[in-house]
Amino acid sequence: IVGFTAAIAPDGSAIVYSDTAGGTVRLWIKERGEAHPHPLASLRPANRAGPAFSPDGQWVVYSHEKLEKVPRQGGTPLVVSDSEAAYGSAWLGDGTIVFIAGAGNRVFAVPAAGGPTVSVLSSDTVKGRFLRVEPVPHQHAVLLGVGGTTPRVVALDLRTRQVHDVVA
Repeated sequence: IVGFTAAIAPDGSAIVYSDTAGGTVRLWIKERGEAHPHPLASLRPANRAGPAFSPDGQWVVYSHEKLEKVPRQGGTPLVVSDSEAAYGSAWLGDGTIVFIAGAGNRVFAVPAAGGPTVSVLSSDTVKGRFLRVEPVPHQHAVLLGVGGTTPRVVALDLRTRQVHDVVA
């Protein structure tokens, strides 16, 4: 877990992050062994949250008015969902991308290839706002940081939609 604006490739070979250079917010990638990072995509200034690598490390998902993905080597971004990931995303091994939208009040899931975006959890259920999402390796589940009067981490099983407190 790096932060809201950065992610490390699954094999540790690269870091992707958002930063401002020359007045433009961009998504950058720095490969191990390369002297300098290179830009992957331009971002809307208000959204610097949540890049994430695909499990094989070949794609990066991020938010730019819509949820988009771009090949790690660069290229044309592809829209995954018309929704925007306001607080980050997690790309699961089965090809599902889970992301937090709106003001941190909903968690959605969408196939990485695109398709229907499905609401999987509301902030009403956990009585707090979702702040970040991380995949649970080799599971169809995510960890969610929840803010509110009692900040905590919960696990969401995407098959059953059950939520369990992990750290309270």
